Amino acid sequence: MMRGLWLALTPFLFAEPPLPITSIRFSPDGRTLAIAQGNRVRLVAEHSDRTIPSRLAQVFAVAWSGDGKWLAAGGGSAAVFGGVEIWDAASGQLVRTVARCGDLVYAVAFSPDSQRLAAASADQRATIVDLASGDTRFRLSGHVGPVLSVAYSSDGQWLATGSADRSIRLWSASAGTPLRALTNHNGAVEAVVFSHDNQTLYSASSDATVRVWVPSNGRMRRILRGYDQPVLALEFLASRQLLLTGSADGSVRLAHPETGEVVETIAKQASAWSQAVAVSADGAKIAWADTSGRHTIRGANP
Repeated sequence: MMRGLWLALTPFLFAEPPLPITSIRFSPDGRTLAIAQGNRVRLVAEHSDRTIPSRLAQVFAVAWSGDGKWLAAGGGSAAVFGGVEIWDAASGQLVRTVARCGDLVYAVAFSPDSQRLAAASADQRATIVDLASGDTRFRLSGHVGPVLSVAYSSDGQWLATGSADRSIRLWSASAGTPLRALTNHNGAVEAVVFSHDNQTLYSASSDATVRVWVPSNGRMRRILRGYDQPVLALEFLASRQLLLTGSADGSVRLAHPETGEVVETIAKQASAWSQAVAVSADGAKIAWADTSGRHTIRGANP
């Protein structure tokens, strides 16, 4: 009897713990959540859950093209190889690998017109790729540390990159030329996001703050404090004009973007970092995930 019980329990006793979730993104229609975990991407919908295996040793970032046709996964092996796999979102078939470099890709973003993709990498550069051909259009150099985050403005005018060198750089998205550097953080810039009207840029940092910038002139308007640990993830919830943040203290919060006042503490998991958040394009859903391998989806309104 005991032997039978032991055999029954063995798979659970020695099962490996779930891998951390590193990135999550909603499809443009909001019906599917892409989840980067280990060397694969799960596509979770209301009535389905399928997995796309990656050839990358580790996937750190996922993104959907605005038309929903393409799914990008960025990652690689530290100091060995980095790149972005472009998959056909419907079939899960690999189309091509782009933005190849000698180190990890930490973040990816499609341009608003779905014609280009930007990849941020540990080689201190960001790469802009033409999706139709797979060719590299620009290699953006200027950071002196790994580039950890990247975001397009919704009008396609600007590209913002955040780095472990504590700075944010703004670039002309069409020409690949540097516009200005934003420096005030005291830690790595983990995430950057534009407001819906592109009048404001928000940055989250390991210095446990979110900073508010005017992208047109590079002026810092405000510092949002109140976090105990690094702020690792950041999205703008346009439907409620709030910031959605994830922190190393395990919290997920909705906060006022000008005052930093916490409107709602959505989750608090002290044993795991909240390092990925997502907002659906219509603002109806939000999602968050952490280093314990858990993810949650709920409506944007409580």
